[in-house]
Amino acid sequence: MFGDSKRAGVAVALLSDLDHLQFKTSSNECKDWVVGRKISRQKAQVSFQAVDTAHPVHVPDIRRHGAVFFFCTEHMSSDEYNGSLLVAPIINTHQKVIGTFSVDTLTDDDNMNIDFRRHELHFYQGVGTCLGEVLTWIDVRQQLVHVSRSALSWIHLRCSQVSMSDVYLVEPSEVQGKCALRKVLSAGPEGVKRAKIDDNSFKIDDNLFREYLFRCVEHSECTSAYAYGWHHIAHPLRDHTGCAVAVIDISTPPDHPLGARQASEVARALKMLTVAFHRLSATGSEDGVQSVDILFIQLMLAELKECVIRLDNRLLAELRSYSDPPQLVQKVVHALLHILYPHVQHSGEWKDSKQYVTSELLKKLKNYNPFDEPNHP
Repeated sequence: MFGDSKRAGVAVALLSDLDHLQFKTSSNECKDWVVGRKISRQKAQVSFQAVDTAHPVHVPDIRRHGAVFFFCTEHMSSDEYNGSLLVAPIINTHQKVIGTFSVDTLTDDDNMNIDFRRHELHFYQGVGTCLGEVLTWIDVRQQLVHVSRSALSWIHLRCSQVSMSDVYLVEPSEVQGKCALRKVLSAGPEGVKRAKIDDNSFKIDDNLFREYLFRCVEHSECTSAYAYGWHHIAHPLRDHTGCAVAVIDISTPPDHPLGARQASEVARALKMLTVAFHRLSATGSEDGVQSVDILFIQLMLAELKECVIRLDNRLLAELRSYSDPPQLVQKVVHALLHILYPHVQHSGEWKDSKQYVTSELLKKLKNYNPFDEPNHP
């Protein structure tokens, strides 16, 4: 990198945990020493000063500082190598430091021009800010793919009339005012699969039969269409500005359109997917991929729990009044008993199960949380 006749080395590191930085990329002249290295807080004191304070750290003279970590032993042992160092924190849009952007002039041969000028310091700080925004954009869309996988699994499990469904991410196009779509997930009878990224991006001119997807993006509203012999419902996922950042394409065969109940279930799942996406966009995920994977399920169960809370003793009285209830009722009660009374042997007979249909069962059901540890109450 050259600027004002100055040769600079650049490195980008991300926090792997609270006490370690993992270097992900760097300029060519130092990549052999830097890329892939992980350094601790004890060694990288200057970098972690930038992390802890969330402010840039400028070292005008590396040799005189005494606490700068050298990746290359030759640079550390030879007095010929000296320079200036700037470490700027990478801060995401949630105002959390996620890494560092470092610039040094160790490889600059002009020892009279090793320090950074004020405008250069401001420029590199701005680069760090832009890096934080870009990494947040990438991270949120990666999390969107994870939570969309859970949503598609839920839809196909509960809606037999949905044959296929796809998730497309909206991408910029080289044509101003236009966009491209990239398929990232596809779900069908064999489950949810990650699409091949290399050959799944297309523009409206590439596929006129998918025009309804671009119409969904442009108007940022649900769109229905008939294409390739299937009925399609395209649902946009919008960011905080109302612009579509992804499209969910639900497909049903022409002779089996969605019934009222399954259409309601699909709408409910897509609503919860939107809520999950907005939560991730606003706060991110503190617990990593695993928490993102179960976020959609947690939201769906939270809505279900609101219905459970409304249950009262009148329901219990109605259940106890049955001498031979419908099979569906028996299956639901037996499943509840296995979950809420896991250590009790259940015969499966209604007369035995009915004795557990008490206010105690209702209390256990209202307090039950499948995500608690251990799994059984």
